[in-house]
Amino acid sequence: MSTTENGPIAPDQRQAHLAKASEWQDGDIHIEKINWVTSVFLVVTAIIGLSAPWFYIPRFGFGWMEATLFLTMFIAGGLSITAGYHRLFSHRTYQGAWPVRLLAVLFGASTFQMSALAWSSEHRYHHKYTDMDGDPHDPHSIHRGFFWAHVGWLLVRVNPRLQHTNVEDLRRDPIVMWQDRYYVVIASVMGFIMPMAVGALWATQLGSTAGHGVFAGFLFGGCLRVAVLHHCTFFINSLAHIIGKQPYDSTNTARDSGLLAFFTFGEGYHNYHHAFQTDYRNGIKAWHFDPAKWAIWTASKVGLAKNLRRVPLETVKLAQLREKRANLEKKLERKNLESVMDSWRPTLDALEARLEELHLDFRRQLVRYTQAKNAKIEQQRELLLEIRSDMREARRQFNECFKDWRRMHRQALTSR
Repeated sequence: MSTTENGPIAPDQRQAHLAKASEWQDGDIHIEKINWVTSVFLVVTAIIGLSAPWFYIPRFGFGWMEATLFLTMFIAGGLSITAGYHRLFSHRTYQGAWPVRLLAVLFGASTFQMSALAWSSEHRYHHKYTDMDGDPHDPHSIHRGFFWAHVGWLLVRVNPRLQHTNVEDLRRDPIVMWQDRYYVVIASVMGFIMPMAVGALWATQLGSTAGHGVFAGFLFGGCLRVAVLHHCTFFINSLAHIIGKQPYDSTNTARDSGLLAFFTFGEGYHNYHHAFQTDYRNGIKAWHFDPAKWAIWTASKVGLAKNLRRVPLETVKLAQLREKRANLEKKLERKNLESVMDSWRPTLDALEARLEELHLDFRRQLVRYTQAKNAKIEQQRELLLEIRSDMREARRQFNECFKDWRRMHRQALTSR
């Protein structure tokens, strides 16, 4: 694994960084002062959003106008954060045409979660330094507690402050820089003024007053929607590191939760995301609830997105295999059955070595196919067909070996 702007720190540098991190243990970050602007905004929007409906609904009712204002702004904002800020800008899992990037920064600003530039920078730090105790670079580390990871880190200004020096690629995007420069104005217009204006027009069409529509837009399209969307997003920093399973990588706290995916536009499959952050999908199964994945795929079909990055299934299976092997070792050790593991270890080791070899061969064929596809050479069609045939054979051998490993794993698991 290599060190990248938005990737985890390289294993060969991890020990050195941990030694440096020890300097920050016990009070690793210093709270300089309360971030009053953010704190007041979060508290006031939550209070208004949760209390004002008790006044509004008995007087005006709750109909299509209120529901549409809330849901439209909620979905547009949520997808702009997940498919835009997160998967497009932070991880570059696909390339978006200018309309996609424009919509992402407009409705992303409406969520009041920082500019795309700042959000992406801090998210890249989070991935690079996840779970490194004592390290102040992970802005919302779960090791500082649920409240800190969920919202506490937003309420204060800390030292050392993160420097947004890891987003030079985004600085070359004029749309991202335009939003960063005028973020407050764009956020105010998109987050409050627009839903209030739509509410006023809608209410007058219904024969009510413009003031009624402005109030509905401010409350349901603004405060309530902002408060709910904030905490749905914050769940990814907190609950997604606490509840769920770890089928791909147990070396970090990120977890997969299908339930949490329903509240986070598909971001609940967080263990997969931390293991394979370059994949445009978080939920890789067809039945996984991942609206951001579907939105990106749909955009690609109408020419608004391209170069969607997917981690090969064989790579995913290898990660699952390693986790199952580690869990098997732990389970047998807890039951004092190390001798059973000793008898199975040579067989499992041999199969795993073979799988690694087949996986490497498949990846070579994949690189070869990509290079041939991009190159303008004679007889390209024949070459691609040949490589596809080689890839199918490599995949077949891998899957057969993987089945053998699973069978041996099950037998070892039930051994006494």
